[in-house]
Amino acid sequence: MKKLTTSLIAVALMLVLGQCKKNEIAKNNNVITPATAIQQGPDIERILNFNKAVQAHRQDPDMRTREIVDIEEAADDIADLFNITYTEPMAYYTTTESHQFSINVPLTAEGKVLVDDAVAAYEQAVAEAREVYHGSALANKGYRRLMVTFEMQRDGEVCLNFDGSYGERGTTPPNPQPLVDGPFSVGDDWHYKDGMGSCDGLRPGGADKVLQDTIMREVRSLWPADPNGCRGFYTNFVNAYFSGANNSGVFYSTNVEETCIEWPYMNAYLAGEKRNIYHVVPQELGINLNGNPMQQYRYFVTNVVIEGLGDEYTGPIYHRTEVEYARYNYIENGTIERGEL
Repeated sequence: MKKLTTSLIAVALMLVLGQCKKNEIAKNNNVITPATAIQQGPDIERILNFNKAVQAHRQDPDMRTREIVDIEEAADDIADLFNITYTEPMAYYTTTESHQFSINVPLTAEGKVLVDDAVAAYEQAVAEAREVYHGSALANKGYRRLMVTFEMQRDGEVCLNFDGSYGERGTTPPNPQPLVDGPFSVGDDWHYKDGMGSCDGLRPGGADKVLQDTIMREVRSLWPADPNGCRGFYTNFVNAYFSGANNSGVFYSTNVEETCIEWPYMNAYLAGEKRNIYHVVPQELGINLNGNPMQQYRYFVTNVVIEGLGDEYTGPIYHRTEVEYARYNYIENGTIERGEL
């Protein structure tokens, strides 16, 4: 984990290693159609081969192929196949929950992973995610994404660390209309933290969640539409965190007597959040948010969570933002069947 040396208070990285083959497409009014026949690049070929191994082991649990793969490829295979099969990344989630678990996988003498063991880890990951998912009290649930990182162990094993996110699905709100001065106007005054409500005391919520929801409506409007006959998914997730402690344009105050953020400052803090999300953090991480939606190494913002924190008696009080990026890919419908957890 490496700290950034910019105005960000902290950035934590969670990288799911792998590469994505560039696919050429044409984009018109945010609707993507294949420029040529659907291309199955090496990323898709890799996932299809792993899916074949999973299906073969399900038909014959005692089979052993003794094939080996690099650790990075094994981690990618597990996360990517899970996300293609079980997740709904484009759904609108009104609330989300997360869970973490770890699985140890033995290494070969060459420091690699047996495909047989990667398949076993995949099946265990599905079981772990299924147990937590079904144990949640959320209604109309969907699984948003599964991330995995790894760390070497001293006993000849590698530990795969999983981070899953699922939530309650709702109706997608309309895309926001672009406004020169910002979306907030007279009366849009909010206490800084969720649960404290509006400054007039008439509405529940808080500035952190109002800002978060406003940004997420814009984030969703920028996502690509899946090509005809295809299903989109994300790979190579990266998480970063920042707060307003170092004049990054994000809310930060030592005045605990005044927790209300008036509407002009709501617009100002919204601009600060967006500057960090779309420019500062991607530049530091080397993430490309520009260009053709299917361009190699092209990332999208996939999730933003803003949380009001701090000591309300002694201060400071501030907003902390978690932003998630991932690379978009797609696969033809029917290539890998969707499954239910």
